[in-house]
Amino acid sequence: MSKGIIAALKTLIVLLLLSLLVFQVVIVLGLGEGLREEFGDDVGIMFVLWGCVFAFMLCAQVGLVFVWRLATFATEGRIFNERAFSAVNGVLVCVLLGMACTAVATVVVVATLGIGVPGPIAAIGVFITLTCLALALVILVMRALLRQATAFQSELEEVV
Repeated sequence: MSKGIIAALKTLIVLLLLSLLVFQVVIVLGLGEGLREEFGDDVGIMFVLWGCVFAFMLCAQVGLVFVWRLATFATEGRIFNERAFSAVNGVLVCVLLGMACTAVATVVVVATLGIGVPGPIAAIGVFITLTCLALALVILVMRALLRQATAFQSELEEVV
């Protein structure tokens, strides 16, 4: 793999991690005001929604760290290694947990507001949930391809 591509990927990961951190500090703290306006003083709902948002951000950050690890494996030429599967599985778990957080937050908002929930809010929740599901399925396919390539690599090493 080209070192330039890996360097660009790692630079992008750093920028994304910093952006997520800024999002957590600035936007999510401001989210409290909007939630208070929408749900009043119902602390339970606000706790669930804040928890889901923070958990989703944490899943995204941890997932990016696993991608960094995979990029390092690729740089070192060790991507066809059993250790790479732990990083791939880590990304998959992060995506699935992020999907669960989004689904829970969407269900809580829809159940709380009922018929009064704004359509775009529910649509965004469903869209993010389905996007996470699609990403998880892509990762499963890519993991299967990595498993095959690792097996071929092992067979090739035995022949040589």
